[in-house]
Amino acid sequence: MENNLLLEQYSWYKKQQLAESPFKCLLNADIEPNPHQVNAFCAAIQALKTGGIILADEVGLGKTIEAGLVLNYVLDNGAKKVLIALPATLRKQWEVELSEKFGHQAVILDRYTVEHDSADVRGHLENNAEISIVITSYDYSSKLMKRFPHVKWDFLIIDEAHNLRNVFHGTKRAKNLYDLTHGIPKILLTATPLQNSLTDLHGLVSFIDPRIFGSEKVFNRRFVDGGDYEELKQELQPVLYRTLRRDVGKYMAFSKRTCITVDFHLSKEEKELYDVTNDFLRRDPLYSIPNANRGLIILVIRKLLASSSFALIDTNLYLDTHPNDKKAMDHFNQYQKARKQALKEYARNFEPLTIDSADIDDHFTWATDSWPWMKRGGC
Repeated sequence: MENNLLLEQYSWYKKQQLAESPFKCLLNADIEPNPHQVNAFCAAIQALKTGGIILADEVGLGKTIEAGLVLNYVLDNGAKKVLIALPATLRKQWEVELSEKFGHQAVILDRYTVEHDSADVRGHLENNAEISIVITSYDYSSKLMKRFPHVKWDFLIIDEAHNLRNVFHGTKRAKNLYDLTHGIPKILLTATPLQNSLTDLHGLVSFIDPRIFGSEKVFNRRFVDGGDYEELKQELQPVLYRTLRRDVGKYMAFSKRTCITVDFHLSKEEKELYDVTNDFLRRDPLYSIPNANRGLIILVIRKLLASSSFALIDTNLYLDTHPNDKKAMDHFNQYQKARKQALKEYARNFEPLTIDSADIDDHFTWATDSWPWMKRGGC
């Protein structure tokens, strides 16, 4: 009992010390950070002095909390304008977590909100005395920065950053964000910094500081061809911090996952569809699928095929073995047009029914509103 009392008193004393230190931001949250999150926080604030860091903890270890702690720190130290770029589907989740766990009121900006409240948005962003935490999608983030070029962003968070790894030979989205955020202190969050090859690391680290590895050609010569992995680890140490699940097993409990295989039997029609599709995918040459991506695309098509016959209808029509059959193509165009029109009509009257009818840069009222089928006249 006496030992517990001493521990409580010591804990109280250390918290008092912390409250008076530059790291009081660790207390300004409705959470108790785990040791690895405090370590990631310390690594991040040290790295911000030289451009930033990649926080690459495994899934489920709380990278969002680590980012929130760093956000507290930069705000306590005078930052006013913070941009959070991420996949559109995560915008609402981030807004809620920042509010509930850290007490920050962030604003989600997209094409709709900016177009309809342009003057208010401009006044809010260009007021240098006012704190602005802006959440936006990858695609709209670069458009936002171009539209308001006078806004000086103090800090940048990029979630699911592996989506931007092909910055030098991938999508224009990644290159635009790379060009516009050069020189802004930032943290990149990803559980999978290495997906396809070591070159992924070059792209992500270049977001922090392109001088660390130099050109991709130099990087490949040193690490891909040369295989100098020890030197690679040393150079990554200041800019990449990663915690694995096995490192936190002493104080974090994870649910045990059980993999169950379920057999299913195809109907006659499904079997015919499967055989036709497989015969097509095995053709050589296969001009409709690039050789470089053939394995991945075939895997995705087979996954769709196993999940739903309807999900493959459009693909199956595209894979028609008689592309010069005008009647078949007219049939496809007719029903494809009708499908798009039906989705558009439903989205206009209720909300987007599928991802096909959702504009990721538009205002997602369905993120906070009632489900479509709960509305009057819904399905």
